[in-house]
Amino acid sequence: RVRWPVPPVVVAVLYATPGEPVESTATQALRLSLSVQQGAVVWAFARLHLADVLAARSQPCTCAELQQLVCAYDRGAEEGPTKTPCPSPGTVCRIVRAATTVGLLRPVQAQAQAQVQVQVQEGLEEAEEAFALTQLGQHFAAQPAQGTLSFHAWTRLLGDIDLSSWIFSGLQRELGTSTPDSDPATGFYASLSRNPSGSALFQESMGELTAWQLPALLRDYDWTGCEHVCDVGGGVGYFLAALLRHHQAMSQGTERSVKLPRRGTLFDVVTTDQVRQFLAKEQQQQQ
Repeated sequence: RVRWPVPPVVVAVLYATPGEPVESTATQALRLSLSVQQGAVVWAFARLHLADVLAARSQPCTCAELQQLVCAYDRGAEEGPTKTPCPSPGTVCRIVRAATTVGLLRPVQAQAQAQVQVQVQEGLEEAEEAFALTQLGQHFAAQPAQGTLSFHAWTRLLGDIDLSSWIFSGLQRELGTSTPDSDPATGFYASLSRNPSGSALFQESMGELTAWQLPALLRDYDWTGCEHVCDVGGGVGYFLAALLRHHQAMSQGTERSVKLPRRGTLFDVVTTDQVRQFLAKEQQQQQ
């Protein structure tokens, strides 16, 4: 069943030339050109905390229910440019339906009434759809289930402070499309220093990426012979704390002559108070 309007890439698949693969090169080209729009859908999904509200509800929800849950969701310390407003029911429903096209949600019939027809003033309509969280969508929860990596803050960072405009500012300037907002003269990190909420989001997103890379870094890199590690640009110390904790566990029962990282130095522009807060939170989670 197709609901209109559908994304252009879906139209391209539906109207593929007879005899050619469903995923033609033309469809692939169109999909690439629409990747920015796909990213916008994922950003909106994360910004509304849809994964968190569905996980907390533990059952499929309709668009109307999700709008109420989104507006009532406790976003904690969110403030300033990163604070999410209460969207209209129509906006939530459009984002929810778009999220199903990229695999973050899956539609189900409300109360499992797959074939039930309900009477309304205008006539007969199908039972209202509800939406459930997919395994892919779980990765965009700010508070994911244990063992699930989160990319919530990273996704928020890409959209909330328009990180891409800073990343590609040099290219945009060369191509004559640079805007004042993407002018790198002030510097990305200098702009973060003037935006506490954006800075906190940046640090959290770096922690998410580190968590994703961490298993390979601990497993595949030979740290033998290195007792003291200096992490330059290490944020609040996510990687350094994990590295020292990992080797502390490994060194138990190991001869002292076997050199493993046991001390660390963190070098960055963050304050010591930010690092202390992070380490206290880490210690609480470990306990």
